[in-house]
Amino acid sequence: MHMNKMNDILLKYQTSDKPYRKQTISALLSTPSSIDDYIKGQRKIHKGNAVREVTKAERRGYFFNLFDVKDYISDVVDINHSKKVRQGRTMTKNYKMSLKDYEHSLNESNIYEGNNCSLHFSKWAGVFLNDKNNENKNNQNKLVGYINLIRHGTIIIYASILGHGDYLNDGIMYFLNQKCLEFIINSKNVKGPKIDFILYAGWNDGTIGLQKWKKRNLFSPHYLKIL
Repeated sequence: MHMNKMNDILLKYQTSDKPYRKQTISALLSTPSSIDDYIKGQRKIHKGNAVREVTKAERRGYFFNLFDVKDYISDVVDINHSKKVRQGRTMTKNYKMSLKDYEHSLNESNIYEGNNCSLHFSKWAGVFLNDKNNENKNNQNKLVGYINLIRHGTIIIYASILGHGDYLNDGIMYFLNQKCLEFIINSKNVKGPKIDFILYAGWNDGTIGLQKWKKRNLFSPHYLKIL
């Protein structure tokens, strides 16, 4: 995905003037000043459900790390194929790709290749479980959920986000979201101007379950205006 393609994706969310009729309402999260402040806010929504889900994942041994997607292609494809239907819809063609096709797709993609720019990068963040039966990797760490974090100026976009169907009830995606925020807030590797917002697609996208997830993680509806 090239820079121009990313600009095209953002077009439906943004305006340089007043909101227009077909503008998509963004699901935006203002970057918290600290992870403690973020958790305090979560506790006020739906009786702190998100906080309990994160604790559940921690107790069950899941852990967070950035990763090179080319090292975990088989796990990514396994996640993509783990549920035929999500949010009431069958999975799109991109998520149905075979292992071979996915490898080819990654080789063709060069979004923000090198990640040297202070205003643009693409990083993959994952939630892992130590799995002795996972024979694909020497370290036995199985990827069970991922988010592709794409920085575009002062915004980070959750460009791809998916969890393995067998592990969703363990709170893995609440856990992963919180750990991504910790990375954004605390990491010295996030160079450049302050990241002001995290964008996760449209506010009205998805079923009631996904909209609850957004609310519990403090995303809120906004029209995105580029100054």
